[in-house]
Amino acid sequence: MSAVQFFSADLLTVTVAAGASFCATLLALVAYARLSGFRATKAAVAPETPSTVFLFQDRRLIDATAPAQELLEAAPKAADAWGQLTAILAPAGLTLPQDPDAVFSEEPQTRLSTDNTRDVKIERVGECVRVTIAERRADSAVTEVETLAWRATQDELTTLRASTDGLPYLVWRQGADGSIQWTNRAYFALIDRMFPDLPFQTWPPAHLFDGEALARIAKAGTPERLALRNPGSNRTQWYECTSQPLGDDRLFSAINVDDAVSAESHRQAFTQTLARTFSHLTAGLAVFDKTRRLALFNPALTDLTTLSAEFLAARPTLFTLLDRLRDKQMIPEPKDYIGWRDQMAELEEAAQNGTYSEIWSLPAGRTFRVAGRPHPDGAMAFLFEDISAEMSLTRQFRSELELGQSVLDSLDEGIAVFARDGTLTLSNATYDRLWRPGGGGSSLADPMTVTEASRFWMAGCRPNPIWGEIRDFVLHGRDRSAWSDTVRLTSGLDMLCRVKPLTGGATLIGFSTVTTSRLGEQIDLIRA
Repeated sequence: MSAVQFFSADLLTVTVAAGASFCATLLALVAYARLSGFRATKAAVAPETPSTVFLFQDRRLIDATAPAQELLEAAPKAADAWGQLTAILAPAGLTLPQDPDAVFSEEPQTRLSTDNTRDVKIERVGECVRVTIAERRADSAVTEVETLAWRATQDELTTLRASTDGLPYLVWRQGADGSIQWTNRAYFALIDRMFPDLPFQTWPPAHLFDGEALARIAKAGTPERLALRNPGSNRTQWYECTSQPLGDDRLFSAINVDDAVSAESHRQAFTQTLARTFSHLTAGLAVFDKTRRLALFNPALTDLTTLSAEFLAARPTLFTLLDRLRDKQMIPEPKDYIGWRDQMAELEEAAQNGTYSEIWSLPAGRTFRVAGRPHPDGAMAFLFEDISAEMSLTRQFRSELELGQSVLDSLDEGIAVFARDGTLTLSNATYDRLWRPGGGGSSLADPMTVTEASRFWMAGCRPNPIWGEIRDFVLHGRDRSAWSDTVRLTSGLDMLCRVKPLTGGATLIGFSTVTTSRLGEQIDLIRA
């Protein structure tokens, strides 16, 4: 090896060694600088510092003084510490940047609260951001009374926060401009469920309900149900929202009423099913709820009462409906209005007991049968039935019966008709004077059997086997041919007794004298 080659190799070795030494020294300096900066940063928020100081790095809290830690522990939860601190300072008018990376200056940025009692300083320290909350006091002296008052206030604040965070429904405070000033934990939890794709919650949080609807509730001062659609599940949730004034702000609360809405929907569907079912009835149906407002009616009610569907759909009260029926002369005309109202009150009480049933004879000649029946939960149903045709037929039938009875009563022959089972179903006046004890009377009102009647026949006549034959003919007769025979009364007079079968297994028994002119004399002899 030549001297030149040896010198070149030695120079290369020295150069490499010097470069390695320089790199090691540079790395040591960088490590020392970073360590010194971190220690300086840590020194800025040393635990013994009495101020409320937070140190953040990329929205993550890396250090805090004891007062700062207590403040975070008592504050509502959020997605990260920066969002939590933002929520703490917002009600006092202290705002933080949307993200710590937005703080570039190492000079403190001071922001004053709306009541001028505290300020917040934001500054960058290396790769971190330091937030300091300081009280503004003219006199730095703090008395023991002020300390006790502050502790009492903090205890009350802790209790209130724990209470509101433990509520199962939403509570939030909105400013006059509509911005959210404060929320409880349930509000944040609902935001997480509604918007799961959000990386973290910012302040102020998202509005869940429509601003116009909330303004309407605040103006009216009455609760209102609002729909909230979940964009993820496309499911609609219902909340009953209320509002209370809180200075210039409004305190809102929202309770989930999905179960109530579902129950009302099922009840409405059931009511519609009942309405469709009852729409085919010819009788008018009116169902009143426990407040005595019309809850259900069928079309027949409008046809029978001539009340308009619009009037019935407005859910009138029971007495309003009766007043309208009176105006249309669809109820019996009362003698006096006060007495009629009292009768209507008794009608309601009778219907509640399930005992009301009455026939209404209307001035126009129509006749209604009205029945009241109680229902569960204090409800009450009335059934209006037009029985005009039935009543007309009944009157006609009764008139025909009376006419037929008059014809029978005009006969001199005593006639009695016995049914298949031997019950006396019809008799005329002549028979009643002859054989009925106590004189005349209706056999329908006081029925007797053929066996009982035969005892009166035997008592008024001399012995004769015909009475047993008549009983057998009425009760067990197979040969249904008409026949007759003569019987002698105890007075010695003869009387013709005829037996004739009728349709339906009935039997007619007739008693007449041979000389009808002496019938009155014979009746007097029998009764003597």
